[in-house]
Amino acid sequence: MTGRVLCDGRPVAGVTVRLSSPLLVFESPAVITNGNGEFTSSVSVPQGTSEQETSYTARTEVNGIPVSETNTVEVSCPACRNPVIQLDNPGPISCRAVITGRVLCDGVPVPGVQVTLSSTLLVFQPSVVTTDFNGEYSSVATVPFPTPITEGVPFTASATVNGIPVSNTNFVRAGCIDCPNPAMNLIVPSTIECNGTLMGRVVCNGATPIPNVPVFFDVVQSHTNVFINPNPAVTGADGRYTATIMAVDGTVETITVRARATVGGIPISAGPFNVSINCPAPPECTCKFKLDTQGGSQPGAQIRVTRFGNNVTDYTGTLNVTINQCGASPVSPCNPAVDNFNFVFNANNGDNFQFTQGRRMMIACEEDFTVAIVEGMINGRVNNGPSRTFDAQIRATLNNVTGQITYEIFATDNTTTTFETIVPFTAAGSPQSFIVDCPE
Repeated sequence: MTGRVLCDGRPVAGVTVRLSSPLLVFESPAVITNGNGEFTSSVSVPQGTSEQETSYTARTEVNGIPVSETNTVEVSCPACRNPVIQLDNPGPISCRAVITGRVLCDGVPVPGVQVTLSSTLLVFQPSVVTTDFNGEYSSVATVPFPTPITEGVPFTASATVNGIPVSNTNFVRAGCIDCPNPAMNLIVPSTIECNGTLMGRVVCNGATPIPNVPVFFDVVQSHTNVFINPNPAVTGADGRYTATIMAVDGTVETITVRARATVGGIPISAGPFNVSINCPAPPECTCKFKLDTQGGSQPGAQIRVTRFGNNVTDYTGTLNVTINQCGASPVSPCNPAVDNFNFVFNANNGDNFQFTQGRRMMIACEEDFTVAIVEGMINGRVNNGPSRTFDAQIRATLNNVTGQITYEIFATDNTTTTFETIVPFTAAGSPQSFIVDCPE
């Protein structure tokens, strides 16, 4: 909604305009005019509103003179039928973290909904919050002091939307240990070919090892061709952690690596350190393929996610898969530099799993070029949480008669989460999909 404040035909800047309506909800009910005297605010109609006429008013005061204008508008918004509550993953919690999420119905944000947050360990302040104009909510979660670092701590957001109860549960690693002086180190190789080992230790007060600490790695690189696996690594009983730098074939560059963690609510880090990589060029491709779900995300995917070993959730939802290996088209030359795969799953309950910028370690084509397999590493995010490195495998079967593609997917971050298709997922492939040979 937009408007303008004028005085004797000239724009008036810097005045506060108050917006009101018996029905409409304004994102900013008080706005300030810009240099051209203009003001704007987003507006929403409550869900369940039948088609009707309503009014809205803008009021302000210029040089002590009150002015206002009222208009009418036809509005409607169908009743909510499919509410979901999304609960973001904050990543590991060390003493304190902000918990966020949103309430949607039929994909539309729902403001003014009371959300209750609960956990067997975490304490929320406040524990009951209200969604804002964008359907978003937030609260601060604290871990009682002292608490050892614990895997798989559940926390839940629940609400009632249009009389329909909804809830969502997430799992995190959380703790709040007594360590006023945490420290860490990182040992990296100065040069590697295609892989090398990182190692380090996390201690308290200079000597006491700290177990179960997730250590994340930041890599500065020219391309997304270098991964650290696992990322994060988790310290053992002796406080030590290890991980592997893994470069895609053909990577020649110097990267920087930094390790970071949070202990007792105190952030610590080591690095950055330079690592020179000289990984030989990739071998010639034995085949090439491009496989995509037609029209983006498609329904009917059945996915199983296991978190922290024993927290298993089976989902249904939409899945979007894109794979491009060794060539852009069936007739173009085979090119080892073509290397990318992604898959994104949106569950019906609001959870989301994003796997992007995958790079191959191996590809194969089987069964007379109707089956393509790619194995490699990929960046994964669960419920908008921190990026992690996943090992991933996709097996895709292309029906050249119907154009349908059947996908079998497995991915693991080797520390916390596995993601897999419960049954093969079949969807129409894009017209550009193909699997062909690379002639010698």
